[in-house]
Amino acid sequence: MSISTFVTLSHAEDVALTADKSTILEQKKKSIEAGAEVQRYEWLSPLNLSASHTQQYSDKTNTRSGLSQLSASFSQNLFRSGGIYYTIKYANDKYNYDALSLEQQHKNYQKEIILSALRIKKYELQLKQSEYLVENKKITLFLKQTQYELGDIDITLLNDALMEKNTEQTNYVLLQETLANEQLELQKYTEAAVDSISLPTFSLIDEETYTKNNYNIAMAKQQNSVTYDSYRKGMAEYLPSLKLNAQATYTSYDSGAVVLNQNGTLYSAGLVLNIPLDYNTFAAKEEMYTSFLEQKAQTNDTQREELLEYKKTLLSIKRYQDVNKILQENLELYTKLKKITQKAFETGYKTGYDVQILENSINSAKLEIEINKINIQLSLATLHFALRDTKEQL
Repeated sequence: MSISTFVTLSHAEDVALTADKSTILEQKKKSIEAGAEVQRYEWLSPLNLSASHTQQYSDKTNTRSGLSQLSASFSQNLFRSGGIYYTIKYANDKYNYDALSLEQQHKNYQKEIILSALRIKKYELQLKQSEYLVENKKITLFLKQTQYELGDIDITLLNDALMEKNTEQTNYVLLQETLANEQLELQKYTEAAVDSISLPTFSLIDEETYTKNNYNIAMAKQQNSVTYDSYRKGMAEYLPSLKLNAQATYTSYDSGAVVLNQNGTLYSAGLVLNIPLDYNTFAAKEEMYTSFLEQKAQTNDTQREELLEYKKTLLSIKRYQDVNKILQENLELYTKLKKITQKAFETGYKTGYDVQILENSINSAKLEIEINKINIQLSLATLHFALRDTKEQL
């Protein structure tokens, strides 16, 4: 069985991984294939071949003699109370588990690329937004300073305005660092430029689809099978077994005298019935069966945790949607106020600073809405990449 029939390590829409990441996946794929082959046939015993030659010399008779032997033997289990069947089944189930794990690792690489590209887009918008906010803080500081110089306010209000401006400028610097770090983070997984990465638009996955195709749940269920196979395979060690022993030995004896030379082949075969009586049989059975029951409980717990994560993500998405509704209302209010302020400015009742503050506030609100849309896409992407065949859910 080839892993390529079970796992697809790349799709047409995937972003190219770094050479090292691709090598890691390919080598793991080969390792899984080789390991499964070894485990699938480990119940077969090897054919043992041996050869020997002994030379002897006698001083009394001044003769030499030699003994040569060639031997082939094997000892093969024919029946192990289910041990052979579950050895093969364990190998197949373990292969399927490892293949799922490899597929998930590849999907996680793609997830990190997409999430990183989305975050870069988000941080770029936040930097633009911060520029508008810094400009507003500078205008506010200038107005407060003018009021202070005219004696209309005390130093406390001026200092507050200065601190708010400094805070926003510091935030801008931190965003620059965050963006630079995220750009470096992306390079861990791909050499592709962020602008060349095609970002899909993710949609909401229903609960049934999420739980049905979830990687962690699928792997936990597959681990159930692996643990049960291991339990049954282990129990066979404490149950009756039937073994076939066979051997063929060719002997050549040269005594130094023609009359005593001997050559011939000896064949032997037999069946061995083994019935182990082990004091620890019951305890060993309990230990192995307890491990199986623990894994079943772990699977149920994984299903519960994944469902809760799904619901938490829905709450997060709803929060961003609700915030965007509020921002949209603010945007409409800012737009009305800007029209009113613009007319007042044209008639001399308002300053250009008022118009500029409202314009910056409008741009900031628009950007905040776009940022929250990206936050929603980040949440949806996390759900999609938790599933097998994510491409079908786009």
